[in-house]
Amino acid sequence: MQLSSAVPANSQPPRKALWIPAIFVLAFVVIIAVNTIMVVLAVRTFSGLETNNAYDQGLGYNTTLAEAAQNEKLGWHAAITFSPAGSDTRRIQVTMTDASGTPLPDLDLNAILVRPTNAGLDEVVQLTPLDRGRYQAIFRPRALGNWDLRLRAERGGTRWQHNERIDLQ
Repeated sequence: MQLSSAVPANSQPPRKALWIPAIFVLAFVVIIAVNTIMVVLAVRTFSGLETNNAYDQGLGYNTTLAEAAQNEKLGWHAAITFSPAGSDTRRIQVTMTDASGTPLPDLDLNAILVRPTNAGLDEVVQLTPLDRGRYQAIFRPRALGNWDLRLRAERGGTRWQHNERIDLQ
Protein backbone atom coordinates (compact mmCIF):
# COMPACT_ATOMS: atom_id res chain seq x y z
CA MET A 1 0.00 0.00 0.00
CA GLN A 2 1.21 3.38 -1.03
CA LEU A 3 0.27 6.69 0.49
CA SER A 4 0.70 9.15 -2.26
CA SER A 5 -0.87 12.03 -0.38
CA ALA A 6 1.36 11.73 2.66
CA VAL A 7 3.78 14.55 3.46
CA PRO A 8 7.39 13.53 3.54
CA ALA A 9 8.80 13.37 7.10
CA ASN A 10 11.67 15.82 6.56
CA SER A 11 9.70 18.69 4.96
CA GLN A 12 8.51 21.66 7.09
CA PRO A 13 5.14 23.36 6.81
CA PRO A 14 5.21 26.78 5.11
CA ARG A 15 5.81 29.76 7.49
CA LYS A 16 2.78 31.91 7.06
CA ALA A 17 3.09 33.88 10.35
CA LEU A 18 6.67 35.13 10.04
CA TRP A 19 5.44 38.73 9.73
CA ILE A 20 4.02 38.79 13.30
CA PRO A 21 7.40 38.87 15.13
CA ALA A 22 8.73 41.31 12.52
CA ILE A 23 5.87 43.74 13.24
CA PHE A 24 6.51 43.37 16.98
CA VAL A 25 10.23 44.20 16.62
CA LEU A 26 9.51 47.06 14.18
CA ALA A 27 7.03 48.60 16.63
CA PHE A 28 9.68 48.68 19.38
CA VAL A 29 12.25 50.19 16.99
CA VAL A 30 9.79 52.99 16.12
CA ILE A 31 9.01 53.64 19.81
CA ILE A 32 12.70 53.83 20.73
CA ALA A 33 13.44 56.16 17.78
CA VAL A 34 10.60 58.55 18.70
CA ASN A 35 11.62 58.57 22.37
CA THR A 36 15.22 59.32 21.42
CA ILE A 37 14.14 62.24 19.25
CA MET A 38 11.90 63.63 22.01
CA VAL A 39 14.67 63.40 24.64
CA VAL A 40 17.17 65.16 22.40
CA LEU A 41 14.70 67.96 21.63
CA ALA A 42 13.76 68.36 25.29
CA VAL A 43 17.36 68.61 26.47
CA ARG A 44 18.35 71.08 23.74
CA THR A 45 15.40 73.46 24.19
CA PHE A 46 15.03 73.81 27.99
CA SER A 47 17.68 73.26 30.60
CA GLY A 48 15.21 73.28 33.49
CA LEU A 49 17.11 75.99 35.35
CA GLU A 50 15.18 78.98 36.63
CA THR A 51 18.34 80.67 37.84
CA ASN A 52 22.03 80.09 37.35
CA ASN A 53 22.88 80.31 41.05
CA ALA A 54 20.12 78.28 42.70
CA TYR A 55 22.47 76.76 45.29
CA ASP A 56 23.67 80.17 46.48
CA GLN A 57 20.10 81.44 46.67
CA GLY A 58 19.14 78.39 48.70
CA LEU A 59 21.90 79.16 51.18
CA GLY A 60 20.54 82.70 51.57
CA TYR A 61 16.93 81.60 52.08
CA ASN A 62 16.76 82.96 55.64
CA THR A 63 17.73 86.37 54.27
CA THR A 64 14.94 86.06 51.72
CA LEU A 65 12.45 85.28 54.50
CA ALA A 66 13.64 88.30 56.52
CA GLU A 67 13.24 90.55 53.46
CA ALA A 68 9.71 89.22 52.91
CA ALA A 69 8.81 90.01 56.53
CA GLN A 70 10.25 93.53 56.14
CA ASN A 71 8.27 93.89 52.91
CA GLU A 72 5.02 93.09 54.74
CA LYS A 73 5.89 95.44 57.60
CA LEU A 74 6.30 98.37 55.20
CA GLY A 75 2.67 98.05 54.10
CA TRP A 76 3.29 99.49 50.64
CA HIS A 77 0.73 98.69 47.95
CA ALA A 78 0.82 98.82 44.16
CA ALA A 79 -2.15 99.29 41.83
CA ILE A 80 -0.95 97.98 38.46
CA THR A 81 -2.67 98.45 35.10
CA PHE A 82 -1.64 97.48 31.58
CA SER A 83 -3.08 99.07 28.45
CA PRO A 84 -2.19 99.19 24.75
CA ALA A 85 0.08 102.13 23.84
CA GLY A 86 0.26 101.32 20.13
CA SER A 87 -0.16 98.39 17.80
CA ASP A 88 2.71 96.41 19.33
CA THR A 89 3.53 98.38 22.51
CA ARG A 90 2.03 98.29 26.00
CA ARG A 91 1.81 100.82 28.81
CA ILE A 92 2.28 99.83 32.43
CA GLN A 93 1.02 102.27 35.04
CA VAL A 94 1.67 101.76 38.74
CA THR A 95 0.29 103.77 41.64
CA MET A 96 2.29 103.26 44.82
CA THR A 97 0.79 103.99 48.25
CA ASP A 98 1.79 103.28 51.83
CA ALA A 99 -0.34 101.52 54.47
CA SER A 100 -2.43 104.66 55.08
CA GLY A 101 -3.07 105.27 51.37
CA THR A 102 -0.61 108.14 51.03
CA PRO A 103 1.11 108.24 47.61
CA LEU A 104 4.80 107.26 47.56
CA PRO A 105 6.81 109.66 45.38
CA ASP A 106 10.52 109.53 44.53
CA LEU A 107 10.82 105.77 44.19
CA ASP A 108 13.25 104.00 41.92
CA LEU A 109 10.71 101.59 40.40
CA ASN A 110 11.23 98.86 37.84
CA ALA A 111 9.17 95.99 36.52
CA ILE A 112 10.84 92.69 35.69
CA LEU A 113 8.76 90.69 33.23
CA VAL A 114 9.63 87.01 33.49
CA ARG A 115 8.31 84.54 30.96
CA PRO A 116 7.54 81.35 32.94
CA THR A 117 8.32 79.07 30.01
CA ASN A 118 11.26 80.81 28.35
CA ALA A 119 14.00 82.66 30.23
CA GLY A 120 15.32 84.16 27.01
CA LEU A 121 12.31 86.50 26.79
CA ASP A 122 12.72 88.12 30.24
CA GLU A 123 13.09 91.89 30.31
CA VAL A 124 13.46 94.76 32.77
CA VAL A 125 11.31 97.87 32.31
CA GLN A 126 12.31 101.06 34.18
CA LEU A 127 9.27 103.12 35.21
CA THR A 128 9.41 106.91 35.23
CA PRO A 129 7.47 109.06 37.73
CA LEU A 130 4.42 110.94 36.44
CA ASP A 131 3.24 112.68 39.58
CA ARG A 132 2.80 111.84 43.27
CA GLY A 133 3.00 108.08 43.56
CA ARG A 134 2.22 107.33 39.90
CA TYR A 135 4.75 105.73 37.58
CA GLN A 136 4.61 104.66 33.94
CA ALA A 137 6.59 102.97 31.19
CA ILE A 138 5.91 102.05 27.59
CA PHE A 139 7.52 98.87 26.32
CA ARG A 140 7.33 96.36 23.48
CA PRO A 141 6.63 92.87 24.85
CA ARG A 142 8.55 90.05 23.20
CA ALA A 143 5.49 87.80 23.42
CA LEU A 144 1.91 87.95 24.63
CA GLY A 145 0.32 85.66 27.20
CA ASN A 146 1.24 84.69 30.76
CA TRP A 147 4.09 86.54 32.48
CA ASP A 148 5.37 86.83 36.03
CA LEU A 149 5.61 90.50 36.99
CA ARG A 150 8.21 91.31 39.64
CA LEU A 151 7.77 94.90 40.68
CA ARG A 152 10.71 96.32 42.66
CA ALA A 153 10.80 99.69 44.39
CA GLU A 154 13.64 101.34 46.27
CA ARG A 155 13.99 104.62 48.14
CA GLY A 156 17.08 105.30 50.20
CA GLY A 157 17.96 101.99 51.79
CA THR A 158 14.38 100.73 51.80
CA ARG A 159 13.54 98.02 49.29
CA TRP A 160 10.13 96.56 48.44
CA GLN A 161 8.93 94.02 45.92
CA HIS A 162 5.67 92.59 44.66
CA ASN A 163 5.17 89.45 42.53
CA GLU A 164 2.09 88.84 40.41
CA ARG A 165 1.08 86.60 37.49
CA ILE A 166 -0.33 88.66 34.64
CA ASP A 167 -1.92 87.89 31.29
CA LEU A 168 -0.44 90.37 28.84
CA GLN A 169 -2.66 90.89 25.79
